[in-house]
Amino acid sequence: MGSAVKIGTWGGDGGSPCDITVAPRRLESITIRWGKVLDWIAFSYRDQSGELHTAGPWGGNGKGEGTETITLEASEYVTGVAWSVGPFKFKNVERCITSFKVVTNLRSYGPFGHGVDSTHHSLPVLDGSVVGMFARAGDFLDAIGFYVLPDALPALKPTTDPAEQEEKEKDSGHQQNGKAKSNQEENEDSKNEKDKPLS
Repeated sequence: MGSAVKIGTWGGDGGSPCDITVAPRRLESITIRWGKVLDWIAFSYRDQSGELHTAGPWGGNGKGEGTETITLEASEYVTGVAWSVGPFKFKNVERCITSFKVVTNLRSYGPFGHGVDSTHHSLPVLDGSVVGMFARAGDFLDAIGFYVLPDALPALKPTTDPAEQEEKEKDSGHQQNGKAKSNQEENEDSKNEKDKPLS
């Protein structure tokens, strides 16, 4: 299992850098406040030890048009994200995040935000999972990037150690041989009983 890789950012150069300090392994939830652009984003994630961390909100205090929280199920993981970069004319900003969408192995969420006059981007993850984010933010979400964990999917499923599996197969073979031997002995005993003369 490799370490998470940082990809990005996309967007403008306004605001301040926002990042996490503990390496992520799995996303648990994402919360977005959005209107004409993304006002802020926050998320929770688990680290390599399974401990829960929260990040954000990154952005401003805009009232927005809506706030959405995406809570992932235990078997759900993020297989891709999509977003758009465009102007926020009200603030005379040329580039910021204007919409955001999350795709998981079970369903899609969004897009949230208008994405008007914007360039649309997407990041599909074929052999892994999006496990966290980093950004630039001030009064709104200026730019966004992602942590991707390659080959993350097997970690979400129970695995069996090959040596342990081999040992189990051996034990199973011994049990079957023992049972076959026991059946043979029972047949011999039954035959002997039949061959005994009647008194």
